[in-house]
Amino acid sequence: MIKTMLDNNFVRILKGIAISGIITFVLLFIYSIILTYTNIGENTIAPVIILITAVSILARKYDKR
Repeated sequence: MIKTMLDNNFVRILKGIAISGIITFVLLFIYSIILTYTNIGENTIAPVIILITAVSILARKYDKR
């Protein structure tokens, strides 16, 4: 029973890491395209990265399962 709980928690942790990683990758890719093809200054990089990281963490936290 304890092994099943540990396996279940391990799978949930891996799933959370994967979802957060995918969200982060997609949002950073979109931002890099916007940064390349518009006149947005490079001084927006740090705040946007912090915002994207927060969004990806919160997106996994509010999973209904």
